[in-house]
Amino acid sequence: MKQFILLLATAALSGISYAQISDYHVFAAGGSTFVTDKGTLTSTIGELAIVDVYNAGGHYLTQGFQQGDYVKFKAVSLPVQLINFDGYNKDGVNHLVWQTASEINNAGFDVERMSTAGDFQKIAYVAGHGNTNTLTDYELNDDKPLLGDNYYRLRQIDFDGNFTYSDVISIYNGEAITTTVSVYPVPVTDAVNVLVRNAQNASGAITITNVVGAIMYHSDVDIYEGTTVQKIDMSSFAAGQYFLKVTTGSSTRTIHVVKQ
Repeated sequence: MKQFILLLATAALSGISYAQISDYHVFAAGGSTFVTDKGTLTSTIGELAIVDVYNAGGHYLTQGFQQGDYVKFKAVSLPVQLINFDGYNKDGVNHLVWQTASEINNAGFDVERMSTAGDFQKIAYVAGHGNTNTLTDYELNDDKPLLGDNYYRLRQIDFDGNFTYSDVISIYNGEAITTTVSVYPVPVTDAVNVLVRNAQNASGAITITNVVGAIMYHSDVDIYEGTTVQKIDMSSFAAGQYFLKVTTGSSTRTIHVVKQ
């Protein structure tokens, strides 16, 4: 997005010499930005936050509030302000709805759904409103959702081709659930415990994929009537988002997992 805003220090900064002010990097709108020798910084649609601090011992900015003693603000891109993304199932159709508070240079949204292979695929495109400062509602019906849990995200695209992703939401489509899956702790630090509740004994499998669909873990497991607990070591996994899929016969349940 091409419009920029310069965030100015408030009265709390008065009297501080520039020699005392360290260099902060402020990011908005989402996506990943690479800074030489500093790594890759990531945020999501609608965020306005400092996601890393380079020189000043723990001072940072979150949702527009200064934390710490000194801060030097930089020009940042104003995002498409996505304030809601949700959905529900009715009569076998998954209804997706979302709303923006403002838009700048917004060409539109690719609506992506996770496939059975664990990767996100585009299922539709919804045109944006370019530039607007009014509340704007969007909706899309997925007439052919997958059985079980369906995971969706929005890929917001600028006119210049830049894009950012929304958070992931899930909508369940199918008959009454006979297999339930839960995980703890959330978020995961070193290991995750997977609790599977099933109506009968069954052979199954647990698979963990990353956000691009690469398989990070797979194991065949015996699922017993009642509750089965499986502990999985994720200490070697990089911090980020993962999808844990439990398959028992014809039933598949998927859980969104965050690794710290």
